[in-house]
Amino acid sequence: GLNDDRFPITNYMWDFGDGSPILDGAFPNPKHTFTNQGNYTVSMTISTEVGCEETTTVMVEILQALTDNTLGTSQTICAGATPTLDGDEPVPTGTLDGGDSGYTFLWETSLDQVAWSDAPGTNTTEDYTHVATNPNAQTTVFFRRVVNSGSCDFESSVFTIITDPASNGGTLINDATECFGDNSGLLSVSGVVGDIQEWQSDDNASFTTPTIIANTGNTQSYSNLTETTFYRVRVVSGVCTEAFSNTATVTV
Repeated sequence: GLNDDRFPITNYMWDFGDGSPILDGAFPNPKHTFTNQGNYTVSMTISTEVGCEETTTVMVEILQALTDNTLGTSQTICAGATPTLDGDEPVPTGTLDGGDSGYTFLWETSLDQVAWSDAPGTNTTEDYTHVATNPNAQTTVFFRRVVNSGSCDFESSVFTIITDPASNGGTLINDATECFGDNSGLLSVSGVVGDIQEWQSDDNASFTTPTIIANTGNTQSYSNLTETTFYRVRVVSGVCTEAFSNTATVTV
């Protein structure tokens, strides 16, 4: 054989079996890119300094590249929502020529797009359902899908889910009893989650036809009331449904 230290190998001739030019020279470990799927006979002929030659062949199976592994549009959701990340079926579909039948999927999640881990719940299907918990503040979570077929792995684009905490109108305090026409006071609200959109007042506790007070702060003053008046705060957190505080009553 040619595996003999007395006669060093001086030349390597590679035929990759795909019609590309023969690679001839001192290349013991060349790199080669196959542009099409299929089965290829790759041969390597080595030569020693004394003119001896030996040829070795191997079969190489090239699977079709995976494409169209996209996940759709990123979303901003409210806590408690369960959006489905609808991943496209990769191309090629069905049974791959020379490869396995179908695909395996793995959904992964990350907070920084650097460290990735398996997504919680059922994470090996074509699509993935995310269950959004109720955070204390807006959170951003990234997802991607890794598709495998045979020896091929392909990572999807990144899908972003921004979760807003559920709206909470907070607690309104400082109920009061006042004298007719000669009164003043200050109401305050705490524990709000989201942004105060407005304060409302009404002479009806059902707020059938409320008066809108253009105030987005945590306190609201009143003065010189001549009838019993009810107050509340309207709050919205991101894309979540509005919420109202409890009602404060100023009895006249």
